[in-house]
Amino acid sequence: MTVGELLERLQDLDPEMEVRLMTQMNWPFENGIVGICTRSEMHAEKDRDEDAEPDSDAEEILYIVEGQQICYGDSAAWDAAW
Repeated sequence: MTVGELLERLQDLDPEMEVRLMTQMNWPFENGIVGICTRSEMHAEKDRDEDAEPDSDAEEILYIVEGQQICYGDSAAWDAAW
């Protein structure tokens, strides 16, 4: 999924709706989301600490970072995902 595809799917939803992450289809859990980061943001601090050259050839990726487990989930989420 791209950021554009995600934005398109979110555009008609209530902006006040809570967002959770459904994980592990065979033993589903609902998790909160701590936040988001890009690959370059994730490695920027590490690169500064190690005086390493950043990997400028790496594809940029947006990560949704899992937070605390909230409750058991439902595997039906994978069938309903659009």
